[in-house]
Parts: sequence; C-alpha cells; structure tokens
Amino acid sequence: MDTIKWERVQEIFQAAIELPADQQSAYVEDACAGDLELYHEIISLLKEDTESHPLLDGYAIDAVGLPEELTNPSTALEEIGKYQVVRQLGAGGMGIVYLVTAKESDPPEQFALKLLKWWSASESSVKRFQREQKILSQLDHVNIARLIEVGFTPDELPYIVMEYVDGEPVDQYCDRLQLSISERLNLFREICAAVHFAHRKQVVHRDLKPENILVTADGTVKLLDFGISKMLKSSGKDSFVTLAGMRVMTPEYASPEQVRGKDITTISDVYTLGVVLYELLTGVRPLTVSGSSILDVEQVICHQRPDKPSETLLNRIESDKIERKVVDSICETRKVQFQELSDLLKGNLDDICLSSLEKEPTRRYPSVMFLAEDIRRALEGEAIFSRHYG
Repeated sequence: MDTIKWERVQEIFQAAIELPADQQSAYVEDACAGDLELYHEIISLLKEDTESHPLLDGYAIDAVGLPEELTNPSTALEEIGKYQVVRQLGAGGMGIVYLVTAKESDPPEQFALKLLKWWSASESSVKRFQREQKILSQLDHVNIARLIEVGFTPDELPYIVMEYVDGEPVDQYCDRLQLSISERLNLFREICAAVHFAHRKQVVHRDLKPENILVTADGTVKLLDFGISKMLKSSGKDSFVTLAGMRVMTPEYASPEQVRGKDITTISDVYTLGVVLYELLTGVRPLTVSGSSILDVEQVICHQRPDKPSETLLNRIESDKIERKVVDSICETRKVQFQELSDLLKGNLDDICLSSLEKEPTRRYPSVMFLAEDIRRALEGEAIFSRHYG
C-alpha cells in the first residue's frame, strides 16, 4: 500500500473510532467519497475492533497524504504558549509539527512543537496524548530527541515541545558522505544502543525508519517520533509485549506481526532495524509493497522472503526491477565496485540481516543488543551468533 493511502486509512479510522458505533459507518462512507476499496478497508478494521478501541494507540507524523486544510491552515499560527512559530516542519492525520523559538530566550533557542488536533475532543484522545508524554519523559538518552515540556493552548489543544534536531535521515546522510560499509555499520550500532535504551524503559518504537532516525552535522544519531510507541507490560522475561491493535505502521518497515495486528514486542523493533540495516548496506529495501490493500501488504511482508543482501542487486538487475545505472550509483555512494560490494556483504552480513528479518519473532535475535554485538563481531572478524537464530 502506498504511503499516501495508508495515511488516509489511519486518518479516517482514527476519526471514526472516536464516534458512537451507530455513526461510524455513515462517517466512513462520507469520508471515503466514493472510494469503495478505502471504505471496505476501514470498515473491516472497525469490525476487528468490536470489543475495544486500541486500534490507533498512537499517531505517526508525516508530511504526506494530508488534506489541504491540515497542511496549509487558512489562519497561520504565530505563537503557541510561550513559543513563537517559525515555520511548519511536517504534518500528520492528527497533528502538525512546528519549528518554534522560546520568546524569552536570548539568543532564541529552537524547538520542535507538536500540536495535536482532533476531529472532536474526546477522553480517549487526551489519554493517548498523556501516554505519549509519559513515554517521552522516560527517554533521556543522547541519541533520542528529548522532551522539553507539555501544555495546552487556550482552545485546550494539547502540545508537546521537543528538542529540535537539525539533521538528515540516516540513509541520506550515509549516501551524501559516501560512508563505507564499515562506517555505516558503526553508525547503525549507535542506533541500536538508543533503541535498546528505550526497550530497557519498556518502550517499543514501532515505526523505526530512516525518516525517524536523523544524523546531525557532527554525526550524532537522534531517534525521533515516539508518537506511535507503546508502553510495554513486563511478561516476566527479557522481552515485553503489547497488543498491537490497529496496524499503525509504515508498511515496508513493519514486522509481520505488526501487519497481522498481533502482539508487538521488542523483537518487532529488531525486525524493523533489520530493514533499515539492509537498506543502509544495499541501497534497497528487502521487500517492496506495491498493492493497495492490507491483504497485499500481508502477502509481501508475511510470506515473501527477501534475497540475501549480497545477491539482491544482481537479482534485481536480472529481473529488470532496477537499472544498472542506479546500482552503479549505489556502489559509488559506498565507495566500492559492484562485485566488491557483493563480496563485502556475503557471509556474516547476509546472516545478520536475514536473522533480523525472520518472519517468526522467535527466530530473530532475542534483543537489539544481540544484533549490535553480532555487527561488532563482524566488523572485528570474529565468529557471529546469528546462525543460531536463523
């Protein structure tokens, strides 16, 4: 499913779930404006939620697929609380993120302010806001964008003020600087350390992707957008579990259990990190979702097996899925020749990526730190553990 349509599904579903059950179908029909596929997709999700309403426990912030009135409000905000609005940074179905400065700071200090907007005020929406606040307040780590404060506008719209990260997505950063495979692996280990810290605080991210992993000019990794993260309840073991409910995700980065709407654990983030790692190494994602329904997404993510990283570019050239000039560009940004890249990835890095991307959670690395440790071992020429999990 393409990102724009997926965001539309999330947006309409979020609004519908806030309404009384007898009003939901009529609202969805009107909101879908004749798009029957979209209508049936959302209605099917509503039917899955007949006993409770956990389906949109969070909300991703992406500046794509939004109504004009959300991305370009007719009345531009100039200030929010004690903050002066500089410009809009991004928007999502349930909120807008602004670059702001503190009015009284000298020189002006910049922050990212996330203003949540609701189709209608509700107790559940405020609870979700408070949950995100609780999550963010625990994540005090150098590689995670920190929470500054929370508040409400005079119209009682909640907002969260975060550290503003002036950086670029990790994949773009690596390509722009033409980082080698070993340099990319070392940077990825920093990402793992931040995710592991969140897991120790019983938080799973659920939407790890390059856009949510920024790197600043000085090379510091910063994880963003814990807006769809989930607090986890201890299962008495090393990993923690939460009901996923609504499949809130970016499809090509989502784990099979997330796509199916099953229980989400810290091992789900291992899978998503595996997608990011695969992309950083090869320049392509392990799987490509081209359909427009949840069934299409499930067929790809839950049933198709990815190529070995060392073989994927050649396989895609031979099947006309990618042009040779694109592959040459991928190799250039890694400062290697085509065959050299394949040789670098063959063996340990193939095993590490594929172990992270196993369909069954029990066959993946048992924690993010096991993944990070195997990468260290691969970098230093030591024997790795991944073959024990695959």
